[in-house]
Amino acid sequence: KIERLINLLNREEDEEKKKTIRSLIFENLDGSTEATYHITYDSFSEGLEPVYFWVLDFMNSFGFKVEKTKEDFTASVGSAFYGEIGQRATRMQEQAIKMLGTINTVVRSIINLIYDLKEFDIRLEVYRSLDSNKQEEREAAELGLKQIWMDQVDVKKGLGAINNMTQQLQFATLRDSYMQAKSIEDIDKMDLNDRVKRVLKIKIERLINLLNREEDEEKKKTIRSLIFENLDGSTPYLLAAKKLDMKVASMASANVVSVFNNMEIELELAGKQEVTVQSLINNKDLPENAKVNEKYYQYIVVTFKFRSVPHSVQTPQGYQYRQGGRVDIFFKAYG
Repeated sequence: KIERLINLLNREEDEEKKKTIRSLIFENLDGSTEATYHITYDSFSEGLEPVYFWVLDFMNSFGFKVEKTKEDFTASVGSAFYGEIGQRATRMQEQAIKMLGTINTVVRSIINLIYDLKEFDIRLEVYRSLDSNKQEEREAAELGLKQIWMDQVDVKKGLGAINNMTQQLQFATLRDSYMQAKSIEDIDKMDLNDRVKRVLKIKIERLINLLNREEDEEKKKTIRSLIFENLDGSTPYLLAAKKLDMKVASMASANVVSVFNNMEIELELAGKQEVTVQSLINNKDLPENAKVNEKYYQYIVVTFKFRSVPHSVQTPQGYQYRQGGRVDIFFKAYG
């Protein structure tokens, strides 16, 4: 089972899942400990934090790579600490929900943008067809762009728009001539009266200028990146709210009394250090036929079980809690 967990650990990429797997590995190693030690420190007047950090620094000083694999706590419901933690968790959740609401708005905007991009792709395809080697494709693209300009740009001219002039101002040949003309020179060659030619030249000149400008702008439009800043901002709040969750199962513990001002904390540190195989063979700690190319590690697992009374302490940053009480420390070594 341990070998399967180690293989799973090597394949896993998520750091949180790795910590869970490591914790399972250490739980299954209990039957193979080479040494186990138990220390109790009991002092309600002194803080328990220095004990934890002394052990952590002690493990680091021996060259172990130390990770925290477990952190559970439960406070009595009648304690001030329980109310303070509940308020902090609520504030974290409210802030995260607020940011997630903003993210929802961003996502909806992106969905709308996707529909706009479809229109954008259609327009780009028309522009690309203008450079086609096939004459029929170029002509179709020109007609398509003229239609787009007439429906979306020229229509804003009101009575001066091509469609309105054709229907209401007796410019019967204006629309057909507009679709046929490719340049100002083409208009001069058409069999039209001077009044229609003057209007048509104005329309074609505006179209050519607009197309040249729009073509350049359309080619520059790309989506480089969509960075969800609000998502990055909400992640710490979600993680903090999760870490402030208490372990419900521990509320039944005899160490936690509802009307007392006390709490129970359980922490676990796991230290790993690679062992030089050749040196162990030389010292006769390993047989001579041991595989030198394989890696060997030694582990130390330290479990802290705190039964504490939170003391409120005034600091320049505000009120903080100091833990005083009893801690049982279990050292387990694996080789």
